[in-house]
Amino acid sequence: MIKMQEILNIFDKYVVYLHAKLKHKLTNIGRKMKKTVLVTGANKGIGFGIAKHLGLSGWSVIIGARNEGRADEAISKLKSEGVDVLGWVNIELADTKSLESAAKEVAEKYPALNLLVNNAGIPGNMALEGRDTPLDDIRTTLDVNFVGTFALTKLFIPIIERNSGRIVNVTVPSEISPYWHPLAYVTSKAAQNAMMGVLAMEFQQKGTDIEIFSVHPGPTTTDLNGNMALPGFHDIETVGAKMAELLNDGKSHQGEFIELYPIVKED
Repeated sequence: MIKMQEILNIFDKYVVYLHAKLKHKLTNIGRKMKKTVLVTGANKGIGFGIAKHLGLSGWSVIIGARNEGRADEAISKLKSEGVDVLGWVNIELADTKSLESAAKEVAEKYPALNLLVNNAGIPGNMALEGRDTPLDDIRTTLDVNFVGTFALTKLFIPIIERNSGRIVNVTVPSEISPYWHPLAYVTSKAAQNAMMGVLAMEFQQKGTDIEIFSVHPGPTTTDLNGNMALPGFHDIETVGAKMAELLNDGKSHQGEFIELYPIVKED
């Protein structure tokens, strides 16, 4: 015969299971009801495209930028498209003190934030071969694209966790491409990809209610690459719409590296 204690143990486990299911359901309902995103580097390029198309799909948008004038210009354009822009926040990845101020401002003004898109970054000197790249260029690019992005991510983890949210990094593959491989830039992004992988694993192991993953938009015509427009390249509108589609797909992408438009390898 089953002992009463065994029945109680089974009942306790079932209650825990139901609680977890209810929490998951309520979290999803909350996400659908109120969606707030901060996109860094959103005053131009891919960041602007992501902000625009997330906004058009129902998200309230916070612009992360380094310059108030450019931020205001982007906000004006987005509002004219019907996007709900809540405001802008100064994001200077090379200045950790300013990042602390930005995190404090967002926590106070926009406590419902549940999506951080780490898009901002610098190209480094893309015209040089690897062996000719100055150490200063490596240090500066790493300091912004990796150290700054990591510092910002750390500061926003408490806010995102409270809202069962997500962190998404816009990046490039760690695997070196024979077609395009500026040393400072790809090194900084490889470090950023490692950061994502480590955090995703730790979030899973500890049951932290945050999802983090990386997205490579593929070849895109922006000022980062001198507005290069070669066969296989996409424009900002196309990439922004595709990113919004991905971020709204309702699926879990914990720890994933997603290629929006993979580069087709030649034989």
